[in-house]
Amino acid sequence: MAGISAVAMVLGASSAAAAAKSAPEANLVIKIKAIKQLPGDPPYITLDESARAPGFVVTFSVQNKGGRASGKAVIALALEQKGRSKWFKDDFIELRAHSKPKTVSWKVDNLRADLGFLTPTATVKWATTNKHQRSDSDSADPIPVIARDWNVSSFQTRINVGGTGPSGQTQADGKLMYRFSSFDEADKEFVYKPYGQLTNQARYNGGGCSGSASESKDMGLSPWPGDTSELMIKGSLTQYNAGVEARDQPAVNVNVTCPTLGNFSFPVQVPWENLETFNGSPNFPRMSPDQTTLTGQGSKMTPVGELKFLWTFNARLSGA
Repeated sequence: MAGISAVAMVLGASSAAAAAKSAPEANLVIKIKAIKQLPGDPPYITLDESARAPGFVVTFSVQNKGGRASGKAVIALALEQKGRSKWFKDDFIELRAHSKPKTVSWKVDNLRADLGFLTPTATVKWATTNKHQRSDSDSADPIPVIARDWNVSSFQTRINVGGTGPSGQTQADGKLMYRFSSFDEADKEFVYKPYGQLTNQARYNGGGCSGSASESKDMGLSPWPGDTSELMIKGSLTQYNAGVEARDQPAVNVNVTCPTLGNFSFPVQVPWENLETFNGSPNFPRMSPDQTTLTGQGSKMTPVGELKFLWTFNARLSGA
């Protein structure tokens, strides 16, 4: 009898273990479905001068594919940049066994972000025992975060500066801004238009004769015209290119005086030059996604002298 009882006990224990092992569990799955109220496809974020993003909505679904109710589970949405949380929200949810997907939509407000990419991640966590829990998560594609405006602290094209004869310097120092215009879906580029004032500092020097003059031009509420009058930033936020077309402006008249020739004088016209972010490379200047200052220089030879380019743009953030 004792032997039979021992066998029965072993069989009974095995049956209990098998039953426990085959008992149904909750199995929650979460998935981000859409990001709404942001422009673009895929969406992007433009930061104002206070580095705040516009409000938008993240919609995700949660489903229990398991054979046991979830109990009180936790759902959360995190927006991160470079591993740092920029926005977070969580809440409780309960799902019955084999539930249909439940849709959740959360409004993201008062988000302060940095330039670069923002990654939304939705997470659900639920308990399987008193000591153990499981989780599932889903991340959307990173969202590009760009500045709405770039201040031009310096942008110059110099021709024949320091040489003999006419020379000029077309510049936009502190009185020009690139303002976001659109996202070019075909070329995957963020496009900004230039607003503000350019100045042509014109000079003549040679043979004991010299003269100088300066003229400024402001387009007012309209952007500077021309196909290359724009700041373009690649959708990958790794390259940019900028310019302002100014050569169509009337040349600056310089009255040149020659003291050694009895103050003989004659007029010289000095044309405007286009502003360009040319750095000597056939490729566009490079940048990092989180870069807040775009700066560089370059030069090239032309039949009338050496063109030198210099520029510094600052993202207008935090009241800058």
